[in-house]
Amino acid sequence: MGYFSRNKGNEDLELEKFIEQVRSNAEKKDFYLHAVRALLLFIKDFSMDIKEIGSDRFSTQIDDLSEIFITEEKTRSVESIFLQL
Repeated sequence: MGYFSRNKGNEDLELEKFIEQVRSNAEKKDFYLHAVRALLLFIKDFSMDIKEIGSDRFSTQIDDLSEIFITEEKTRSVESIFLQL
């Protein structure tokens, strides 16, 4: 009987570690999403507002990309769209 109780404690510890790792990964994901959006905004603001070089198109693409990062859940979809731009 003592053997089974030790395993249960071990399983509980492993489950707690797993839950903590999932929480940590979710926090990292949220941070990275905010960081990417901020960087996109900085790039957009840094670009020159000159119609001859197509800066309005660039600005629109940055906005679209930022929106994709927010709305798309699947990483492969985001990657595919990102590579097309």
